[in-house]
Amino acid sequence: MSPTERFDQLGTSVNAELGDGPDNERRQRQRRGLLAATSAKTPFAPSRWRWALALIVAPAVAVVAVLASTSTAPDPDVLSQMLAAAAPASGAQVRELECRDASGVRIADRSYVAAEQDEQQLHFSDGSRLRLREAARLLVNRVRPTGVRLRLESGELQAHVKSGRGIVWDTLAGPYLVRVTEGQLQMRWEPEPQRLTVTMVRGQASVQGATILGGRLRVRAPETVVVTVRGDEVKRSASPPPRPQTLDGPRPVRADASQPTMPSGSRPTPVVAAPRARPTPPRKNRRPNRPRVTPEPKPLPAKAPTPPSAEPAAKTPPPPPKPLSWRELAADGDYRGAYAALAPALERLSATATSRDLIAVADVARLAGRPKVATGVLKALRKRYSSGADRARATFRLGRIAMDQLNDHARAVVWFQTYLREYPRGSRVGPARGRLMQALVRLGRRAAAKRVAESYLQRSPSGAYCPVAQKILGGDSAACGKP
Repeated sequence: MSPTERFDQLGTSVNAELGDGPDNERRQRQRRGLLAATSAKTPFAPSRWRWALALIVAPAVAVVAVLASTSTAPDPDVLSQMLAAAAPASGAQVRELECRDASGVRIADRSYVAAEQDEQQLHFSDGSRLRLREAARLLVNRVRPTGVRLRLESGELQAHVKSGRGIVWDTLAGPYLVRVTEGQLQMRWEPEPQRLTVTMVRGQASVQGATILGGRLRVRAPETVVVTVRGDEVKRSASPPPRPQTLDGPRPVRADASQPTMPSGSRPTPVVAAPRARPTPPRKNRRPNRPRVTPEPKPLPAKAPTPPSAEPAAKTPPPPPKPLSWRELAADGDYRGAYAALAPALERLSATATSRDLIAVADVARLAGRPKVATGVLKALRKRYSSGADRARATFRLGRIAMDQLNDHARAVVWFQTYLREYPRGSRVGPARGRLMQALVRLGRRAAAKRVAESYLQRSPSGAYCPVAQKILGGDSAACGKP
C-alpha cells in the first residue's frame, strides 16, 4: 500500500471516529468566537505559539509514524485509544466526603447528633473520626470535599482529623470558631458559664472570637486554652496537660518502667559468657628483671606572693533583661501586665495611634478588667475615624462591654442598634441582632425582643442565637438548623 493510500485511509478512519461534527448553529457560534479572539489586540508571544504548535503536531506525528510502520488498516478502537492518550490528561475528580455513624447510617447535612447516655462516634470517608462525650450535642451543618462545618452546642467533642486531604474543619461553639486542618484535639463548650476549652493533643488549630486579642489565637500541641464570652478569663497552659483519652483508646501502662517488657511469644536471648583471657607463658632465655632506679624529684621554685593589686577583678554582673512591651505581654496572655505597661502612654495612644492599635489597646484594657477604660478608647476611635472596618468593630465591642462587663443593658441596646443601623451588611450583624434581643429581654421589653427574634430567624434560621430566638417566641429549639 502506498503512503498516499495510507493517509487516505487514516483520514477516513478519523472521519468515522469524529462523526458528523457540530451543527450549523454551533459552527456559526464558534466562528464568531474565533473572529472575536483573533481581532483582539494582544501582544505577540513567540514562545507560547511554539509550545502550542508542538502540542498539536506531536500527536499527529506519532500517529503517522505508527501507521507508516504497519501494512494493515488501523483499528478504530486502537485509533481512539491513541487519540485519548495524546489528549491532555484532566485532573482527578475529588471524591465525595461522607459522614456515617457507628452503625453505618449516613448523616445528612443539618442533622443533630447527641450523646445522651452512651458515647457517639462519627466516621468520615477520608479516615477522620469524631467522638461525642458527656451529653454532647452536635449539629453536622455541612460536609463537603473542601470543608466540614460543625456546631457544638454543649458537651465534649474529640476529633481526629487526617492530614493531606486539604479539608478545612470548622467547629462553632457559641461565638467562637475552632479551625483545624490536621491533628487531634479535644474541645468542650459549657453554655451556662459560656466557656470554651480547647486541648491540642497533636498538631495545631486556631480559635477565633471577639473576646480574644486580635480576634485569633493559635493553639499548638501540647497546649490547653480556656476562653470565656465575658472576656474575664483567657488562660493558656504551656506545660503539657493530662493526656486525654484518644479515639484509639488508652495506652497500656507498664507495671515497672525500670524493667523492659518482653513481647509475648518471644524467647529470651541466651547470655554467652565472655572467654577468659589465658595467662601469657614465660618466654625462654628471658633476662632477669633489673630493679628500676627512680630519680629524685627536683624541688620546685617557690612562688612569689601575689600582691593584693594583682587579684582577679570581680565579674561584671550581666545587664538586666529588657522589659517586655505591652504587645509581647498581651501575646503571652498577661493582660494585666500589658495594661500596666501601656497605662502611662494611654492618653497619647488614644490621640495618635492607628485604628488597629486602638482596637488592640481596648482589648488589653477590657481583658485586664478595665471596661470603662476600654469604652473610652473605643469612643475615641469612633470620634477620630468616620468609617472603616475598625470603626464597626469598635461599635460592636462597645455594646458587648456594656452588656457583659458594665451590666448596662440599656446602653448595650443603643450600641447594638447603632451597629445595625450603620452597618446593615457588616460581619457582626447576626451576633448584634442576637445580643440585642437578649438585652431587650433583660430590660423587660419582650414585645421588642419578639420583633428582633422574628427578624433574626428570617435571616439566620440556623445561626448561633437560633435557640434564644425560639425560646423568646415560644418555639422549639430543636427546629434550629432544619431546612
